[in-house]
Amino acid sequence: MPAICRTPMFSEARKELRVSLRKLTKQVGDLREENKKVKQELKVSKARSKWLSDKVDHLKDVIKELVDINLISEDALSDLDKTYCNIPYELILLLFYNT
Repeated sequence: MPAICRTPMFSEARKELRVSLRKLTKQVGDLREENKKVKQELKVSKARSKWLSDKVDHLKDVIKELVDINLISEDALSDLDKTYCNIPYELILLLFYNT
């Protein structure tokens, strides 16, 4: 080992580097854990989005069927993509939650 490696200043610098390395290693581990959580939340969010999209598509299909058998007006169908104002709220709840 070279003589410079045995000096107190060098030893102190090595200790500081070890401490810094431990801190950085811990931060990397924490960031990896946080990344896993965010990825999991993203998966859940995508699944919820897909589920809601499927429900909306199903609701549109049911409403089209209701228009076909003249239970609701054509106006309700034309407003479907904009609002549900012409469709009774209770009907939306019934169709949405009973599918």
